[in-house]
Amino acid sequence: AEQALALRAPRGPRTPSAREVREHEEQQHVAYRSWCRVCAAARGIGTQHRARPPGGAPGDAGDKDPIVAVDYAFLTTGDDDASDTMPIAVYKESKYGLLGATAVLQKGADLDSVKYGVAFVQSTGHARIVAQSDNEAAVKQLKAAVCKETPGLSYTMRESPAYDHAANGFIEAGVRELKRQVRAILFDLRSRLGTELPLNHPLVSW
Repeated sequence: AEQALALRAPRGPRTPSAREVREHEEQQHVAYRSWCRVCAAARGIGTQHRARPPGGAPGDAGDKDPIVAVDYAFLTTGDDDASDTMPIAVYKESKYGLLGATAVLQKGADLDSVKYGVAFVQSTGHARIVAQSDNEAAVKQLKAAVCKETPGLSYTMRESPAYDHAANGFIEAGVRELKRQVRAILFDLRSRLGTELPLNHPLVSW
């Protein structure tokens, strides 16, 4: 007789201990917890995302040198107020999975954006990299300036084809995770202060 396969129902959120709640909040909601209302609001997903196996980022198997990718993200409140938008320059490195970001006043190679990018590249410890981005003029300008200003760096420039999300998926995944994390911290801060902080408030970019 044929046996029916048993379906495994997803587990519901469990009740955490007071210590777990305190430690999770002290760690700024870095790890998603289904029982956390801040995580649910900022990072809620239907199923858990498993960590990718070691061995580099998807799509970089043919690269001898590690990838450092850069892209822009825009954090918004979800309404139509264009003034309440915070642009962010996001960097991701392929060998160790390093992720970094900084709020910027504008797109392009302004001094503060370049200084942050140089510091990020130096933090990876790599002497040779593949500098990757999409074909947007502003991000290409920033990428070129960062590579030029990083002392002793050898680099290869690479741009992904326009509208090719698979080719640029490495940094796009980093952008999504960064935005989730920033939203979690912002929701938590608003809850603690009991007030709505606009995205252009100095506390948010800090």
